[in-house]
This record gives sequence, C-alpha cells and structure tokens, in this order.
Amino acid sequence: MSELQVLVFCAVTGFVAAATVASFYQWVTSQPADFRITAYSWSALSVTALLCVAAGPFIVAQRVRAALASEGTKLVPVLFGLAVCGLWSVCAGTLFLSLLIVVSA
Repeated sequence: MSELQVLVFCAVTGFVAAATVASFYQWVTSQPADFRITAYSWSALSVTALLCVAAGPFIVAQRVRAALASEGTKLVPVLFGLAVCGLWSVCAGTLFLSLLIVVSA
C-alpha cells in the first residue's frame, strides 16, 4: 500500500469509529453527542473527555453539515471544519488501528 492509501484507510477507519461511538452514545442517552460538559464530577469529566476524543470527528462533521444547511455560510469555515474533521479522523483511526494491533498480538 502507498502512504496515501494508508492515510485514507486510517481516516475512514477513524471516522467510522467516531460515528459508531457517537451513535452508541445517542442510542444510550437519547441525546446527540456534543462537546458540552454535562456535570463537573471526575467521572463525568472523564467520560466527556473520552467521548470528545472518540466521537470528535463525527461531531465536527455534523456541525459542518448543519452550517452548510444554513444560508449565509462562508466557504473558509466549512473548509476549515472539513480539514479538522479529516485530520482528527486520521489520528483517531491510527489510534484505533494501533489498539487493534496490540490487542490481537
């Protein structure tokens, strides 16, 4: 595989994992995943931080899609949001695939 193919594979894997985590969170809580902190206990902060790390690309993609649906959205913020989503997906995919390799070895 070329380096570009590995990058795309990591990005797709990271986005799918993020969407899965966000969908599971929404299924359990009946609320969409978001970057909001709901409570200020250590356990709630830990869960919120893990949720933001794991589901972040999907949350950003949802916000970009909502921005595109509204009128008057400029192109630069949308492109920046897509870049953040893509790079975060690559990082999440690399982390997820690394964990799979460690667990399977």
